[in-house]
Amino acid sequence: MKNGIALLEKFTRPHRGNQPGVSWGEVHMEDIRSQLILPKVFQESVSALLDHTGNLYQISEIDKGNGRKRVIEAPIDTQSLPLKEVQKIIHRTLCPLDNGKSSHGFRPFQSAYTGIVKMAHIMEQKENTEGIQSVYSLDVQNFFPSITDDMIRKEVWILLTRLLVTYKKWPKITKNELESLIDIIIEICSYEWRLPQGAPSSPVLANIVTNRIDERIRHAVEDIMWLQGKSTYGRYADDLVLMSWTHLSQSQRKMIRQIINDFWLSIANEKTIYEENKGSYNIWWVEVINGKHKNNSPHITFRISPERDKEYAATILEISDQIQSGKLSDSSDLQNALNKITGMLGFSYHISTLWDGERIIAKIKSGKKRYFLSDRCEHAWGIFLMNHENILHLNCRKWFTGTDFLEDSSAYFRYKSKTRRWKYGWDRDFSGFKEEANSV
Repeated sequence: MKNGIALLEKFTRPHRGNQPGVSWGEVHMEDIRSQLILPKVFQESVSALLDHTGNLYQISEIDKGNGRKRVIEAPIDTQSLPLKEVQKIIHRTLCPLDNGKSSHGFRPFQSAYTGIVKMAHIMEQKENTEGIQSVYSLDVQNFFPSITDDMIRKEVWILLTRLLVTYKKWPKITKNELESLIDIIIEICSYEWRLPQGAPSSPVLANIVTNRIDERIRHAVEDIMWLQGKSTYGRYADDLVLMSWTHLSQSQRKMIRQIINDFWLSIANEKTIYEENKGSYNIWWVEVINGKHKNNSPHITFRISPERDKEYAATILEISDQIQSGKLSDSSDLQNALNKITGMLGFSYHISTLWDGERIIAKIKSGKKRYFLSDRCEHAWGIFLMNHENILHLNCRKWFTGTDFLEDSSAYFRYKSKTRRWKYGWDRDFSGFKEEANSV
């Protein structure tokens, strides 16, 4: 086990002078080196965690919004037992190695909207004259808790073995050392022989396990005659979707479900949806709309789904009220709330930038940037600005610079100016939005 701990330290550390750690290739290693900051006592911390026999997780429940509760198992950090910090290090190390072609969640520079854009682009091929004709959506039940230690062991072994063969800069590692390394990763990152919902390392390990499911489904979509060239597949976390420009029969859909079941995962039947011959489809909180160019070729556009839009606006208004009334005053809670707002607005903003159907590529080429949101989110954001100008003035750079949403502080001042126009009634009438949002 001691050799395994030393190997884990080498596996997770960046280059140090002329003595590089494990190399995955120039791009991957550069990603790791730019992000990783290892504690000086990494090996000691891992040893202490492996020797610890008590519970280092805080168990809580959150409302899922459908009357059900989601159990959160959050790792606890102490000075001598920094479980969460070590999990973060393992996550940052494995993340560049997660290169699934169909996975769009829990990965740098990947998200729901980038995945949908890629899939829609395939649906706009010249052979397709009708756009999206059918969508098949599935949801994996109890995603993280369903992924067991045995599943992690198998898939991480396959991944690391492939990389050992591919990258020659790896030091020679015996089978026993590799097994010891995987044992330690599992010991540190699992809880009660499965992935905990709330650990920083769970998303990347879940992706590594389900990437092989994606490979099987993609093979069916791309290589089997009845779907060849007519469908595309993608996965965002536990949400799987198949877009097609043709009808999908029951036997075809059954085949997709069987692939998932073959990996010992269950499908949430109540969330399984098959739709066809519709003008628009709700996929990953985005409304994907069929349309036509002047030459009658498919022209697919996007907007944030109305349900998600109302939910975001209601949440922003609720947080604004909590801050205004003093109910949300703790600095860490306030920061978490504001991070939540910027995440929601970031998603809304990016979907909104796809309004013209030519998508974001044309905007990048032209050098034009446009900051705008849906009407409801824009209204909620404006109220927040009016109520909390001083807070934002003091903290906007820290909160927003470098995020996906407001890319520079000047964007904040543009919104501040718009807020003043709203204040004096110089803009559109947004009456009714607040009441409508609060009813969600």
